[in-house]
Amino acid sequence: MNRRELVAGIASLSALGGAVAVLRRGLPAADGPRSGSDTASEPNADGTSIAGDEPIEVETIDAQGSESGTLPVPNDGITVVTFFSVTCTQCERMLSPLADAHERLTSEYGDAVTFVSLFPPTPEPDLREWWREHEGNWSLGFDPAGRLATRYRVAGTVLLVIDADGENHWRTDRVLESDRYVRRLESIFEEHLKDETIGPDRGEDEATDGNEHESDDKNESERDLERNGEREGENDA
Repeated sequence: MNRRELVAGIASLSALGGAVAVLRRGLPAADGPRSGSDTASEPNADGTSIAGDEPIEVETIDAQGSESGTLPVPNDGITVVTFFSVTCTQCERMLSPLADAHERLTSEYGDAVTFVSLFPPTPEPDLREWWREHEGNWSLGFDPAGRLATRYRVAGTVLLVIDADGENHWRTDRVLESDRYVRRLESIFEEHLKDETIGPDRGEDEATDGNEHESDDKNESERDLERNGEREGENDA
């Protein structure tokens, strides 16, 4: 083998080694996170509390209780997100008590609570039929590219309760009676609504009370001046 053949052989081996490294590790990333990563929304160690920088738009379809479009998670209120599958018997068992809980909670809290159920890629006609058969009656759709599942480390069937800041307050995969779902969710809603509404009202009341006290003080001062003036007039006389 001459020198030229030896050099060519070494170059070929180097190129082959680089190709193997790319296959194993992927292409090197440019500055910043790789496409699809969500470094701003890493969950806590227990996986139950997380806040993302921006809402993730999930896709919703036209079905019973659902309209075609998109839905941001999080949004302005509390969002109850369930990750389901049409082949999941546990999901079927969860839907009936959740349907009752949804009716009761939306009746009490209105737009402050949003329910959405997300599924892996499924033919829409099959999903609509499954949804209607199991009494689903809220937003229904998909999590494009699994971004929401990735943010909250979801694998399989799970229910999440997410506030307006993206923090997850409850995570469960248990089939519960509707009363237990309602009690647990109500405690989260009440705490959220208290933080949002009671503070400003209390401040307004305190400001009003302060003005009333200030007015009372002024009236008392004026009465003192009048009494002093009357005493001075009597002394002059």
